[in-house]
Amino acid sequence: MPSDTQRTIVTVEDSPTQSMQIQLLLEEAGFKVVDASNGKDGLEKVRAHKPDLVLTDLEMPEMNGYEMCAAIREDESIRHIPVIMLTTLSEPEDIIRGMSVQADCYVTKPYDDEFLLSKINDVLESPLVPKPGGSKTDFDFQFRGDQYTFATLPERIVSLLLSVYEDAILQNEELRRAEEELEKLNTELEERVKARTAELIENAKRMLRAMRGTVQAMVSTIGLMDPDTAEHQKRVVQLAVALATEMGVPKKQMDGIHLGGVIHDLGKIAVPQEILQKPDKLTKEERRLVQRHPKVGYDILKTVEFPWPIAQIILQHHERMDGSGYPLGLTGDQILLEARILAVADVMEAMTADRPWRPALTLDEALDELTSKKGVQFDPDVVDACLSLFLERGFEFPT
Repeated sequence: MPSDTQRTIVTVEDSPTQSMQIQLLLEEAGFKVVDASNGKDGLEKVRAHKPDLVLTDLEMPEMNGYEMCAAIREDESIRHIPVIMLTTLSEPEDIIRGMSVQADCYVTKPYDDEFLLSKINDVLESPLVPKPGGSKTDFDFQFRGDQYTFATLPERIVSLLLSVYEDAILQNEELRRAEEELEKLNTELEERVKARTAELIENAKRMLRAMRGTVQAMVSTIGLMDPDTAEHQKRVVQLAVALATEMGVPKKQMDGIHLGGVIHDLGKIAVPQEILQKPDKLTKEERRLVQRHPKVGYDILKTVEFPWPIAQIILQHHERMDGSGYPLGLTGDQILLEARILAVADVMEAMTADRPWRPALTLDEALDELTSKKGVQFDPDVVDACLSLFLERGFEFPT
C-alpha cells in the first residue's frame, strides 16, 4: 500500500513495452504510477487522480501529448500540475510547440534513467506556481516561415528551454564517451568506425545547434518582454568581444564572454515591465528591484552545466573593483575577468544610448567618465583596451 506521502505520477505512453519500462523505473524510485495508453485516457486519469506530475509521450492515437497538455492547462482544477514531455521529437518546431502548450520540461528518448529521475525531482521540488498578480506574456513570432502565437509564463519557457539544454549536454557527454570507444575500435573496425564517426559528427552539430537555439530562444523571450533590454544586450556583446580580442583573451574564454553577454540581463524577466520602461528616474524601491536581476539570472542558470562560468559572469557583471558594486560587493581579482570586461562594455553602451529618463552622452563624455573611474570601479587594463578601440581603431556601436 502506498504511504500518505507517496507522490503520484500519471504516465501516458502508447507503447506497452516503454510504458512498462517507465513504470518499473518510477516505482523503484518510490513513486505511485497510474498509466494511460493515450492522451484522452491520460486526461481522464489526471482529472480523476489529481497526480503530482504528468509524464507523457507526444505521438499517440486519439489525443496526442501536446493536445493533452493544452487541455490540462485549460482546466482550472488541474492546470497547476506540472507536465514533462518524453519524446523522440527534438526539432526546434517540436520544442516551440511544447512552449505553446505550457509544458514544464522536455526530455528526449532514448533517455538516461538518472537524468529523467533528476528532472522529475527538480520539477516536483520547484513547481512553477504563478506569483500573486502575475500574468502570462503574449508571444507572437515567425520561425522557418510558420507563425506562432501563444501566451505563457516567461518562467515556464525558461524552465523548458533549460531542460532542453541540459538534455543536449547529457547527449553530448554520451557522444564524448562514444568517441573514446571509437578510438579503440579504429584499427580493427575501420568501416564501422567511419560510419559511426559520421553519425557522431552529425550528433555533435545537432547538439551545438540545440544549445545555440536554446540561448537564442532565451534572448527572444527577453526581447518580447523588453525590446530595449534585448538591443542593449546585442550591443554589449559586440563591445565585450571586441575588448576581449584587443586584450588577447583566449578563444575558449572569449566564447564564454560572448554567451554571458548575450544573456547577461536574463534576470530582468523578474522586473515588472513598467519599471524597465519607466520614463522617469527610479525610486529607491524600484532601483532595489532592478538590482536583483544579476542574482535572479544566476539562480536560473546556476545548475546548468555550461562549458564556461556563465552563471557567475551574470552574477558579477555589476560588481566594481572598489567593492561598490552589487550584489556581493566583490573587489579586484575576486571578480572574474569575463565579468570585468562585461562591466565596461555594459556601462559604455548604457552611457552612449538614450534612456527614457535621460539623453545619451557623447562618445567623448562617456570616455571621460569611464577614464575617471579607471582603477577605481573598472579594471584599468579593460579601460585601456576600451580607449584603444574607440580612439585608435574607430570602433562604433551599430546603429
